[in-house]
Amino acid sequence: MSGTDSRLSHCWEQIDAVDPLYRVTHVFAEGDDAKRLVAVRALFASLERIVSEVKDEEVALRKLEWWRGALLHREPAGEFHPVIEALTLDKTLQRLDETDLSRLIDQAGQRVGARPVPNRNDLARFCADSGHLLMALEHQSVSRIAPRVQELTGLKKRRGFTQLLRESFSGQTDRSFWWIPLDLQARHGVAKRDFGEDGSIAGVQAVLREIVRMFLMEEDVDSRENIDISVYKQLIRTHFSEDAIYRKKLNYAMNNSGNNFRSNLGRPRVGDLFSAWLAVRQFNRQK
Repeated sequence: MSGTDSRLSHCWEQIDAVDPLYRVTHVFAEGDDAKRLVAVRALFASLERIVSEVKDEEVALRKLEWWRGALLHREPAGEFHPVIEALTLDKTLQRLDETDLSRLIDQAGQRVGARPVPNRNDLARFCADSGHLLMALEHQSVSRIAPRVQELTGLKKRRGFTQLLRESFSGQTDRSFWWIPLDLQARHGVAKRDFGEDGSIAGVQAVLREIVRMFLMEEDVDSRENIDISVYKQLIRTHFSEDAIYRKKLNYAMNNSGNNFRSNLGRPRVGDLFSAWLAVRQFNRQK
C-alpha cells in the first residue's frame, strides 16, 4: 500500500468510526475534491472521537490543543499524523482559514466542557454555529472563493445537531447529552443521566421528539436559489444528500416507539443511497 493510500485508509477509519453514513453521500464528490473532503471529514471525526471517547476532561482538552498546534503548524510532530499528512496533500490545509480551524478546536472544547444549555433557542444557536463552521471549512477545501453557506439555515443547524447526537449516543463519557435544554428537562421531569441509562423512558422520548421536530421544521427551499453551484456543485450535492438521509432517519425515529434514535443513526442501509439520490435529483431540478 502506498503512502497516499495508507493515509486515505486511515482517514476513512476515522470517519467510519463516527459517521459511516458519509460513505453514502461521498459518492457525489469526484476527483481531487473527493480526496480533500475525506481529509477534512477525517479531521472532524478525529475531534468528535476525542469529545465522545476521552472521559477525562483535562486529557481531552490537551488532545484538542495538540490538534490546534498541528493544524496551525505549532506542533513539530503534527506533520507526521496521517490526517495532517492527508490535509497537506494538494495543499488542502493551506486553503483552510486558520481562524476557522482555531474556532473548530474551541467548539470541540465547548462540547468537552459540557456546560448546561438553558433552552431550545440556545441549543439551536449552538448547532447553527457548529454546522456553519463545518460547512465553511469543507467549502474552503474545494475552492478559494468565499463560501455562501449563511443562507442554509436549516441544513447547518441539523448538521450541528447530528454531530451532538453521534457524540452522545456513543455513550462512552459522562458528558453525553449535556446539550439537552434545561427547560425541557424540567417540563418532562427527566434529568441528563436518564438519556444515557434508558432511552425508552417516556420523558426522554418526548424531549428527543420535541428537539428533533424543531430541527426538522427548519427549511432551506428559498435559500437554495441563492447558491452558486457552479463552484460548489459536488459539495452542495453531498450536503443535501447527507441532510436528506438524516432527516429521514430522525423522522422515522421520532414517529416510532422505543429507543430508535440510537439505532437509526448507525450503519448505512440500502434505502439511504436512494434517499440521497432523490435529494440530489430534486436539488438539480430546482436549479
